[in-house]
Amino acid sequence: MLKQGITLGTGCVIGQRAVVTKDVPPYAIVAGIPAKIIKYRFDEKTIERLLKIQWWRYHFADFYDIDLNLKINQYLDLLEEKIIKKSISYYNPNKLYFRDILELKSKKFLIYFNLFFTPTSSLSKTSNNF
Repeated sequence: MLKQGITLGTGCVIGQRAVVTKDVPPYAIVAGIPAKIIKYRFDEKTIERLLKIQWWRYHFADFYDIDLNLKINQYLDLLEEKIIKKSISYYNPNKLYFRDILELKSKKFLIYFNLFFTPTSSLSKTSNNF
């Protein structure tokens, strides 16, 4: 349960059945009644880096060539390098309004990861686009 007006920080984790009555800092793990910080997901320096680069503002496909098995700081080094070299930029998707969804539905289109497929197209034919 979340008290009205609180702020949940980026990347925080809320434990099951926790009663959150205060703001939760970024990347904190909270649990209990009332919820208390159990620990942080990363050390303070790593949290600062994550917040500074705002990784969530980039499209997930921009990370395809970075090994997911790297330690977090190695991963961030490579991501920061991409940002500095401007090989990636902020992802600004077009807004999709409910009326647009209704219109697409009436034309029998399927929306999947920002790509449009007609009823005759198949995912297997277009899977190389991801």
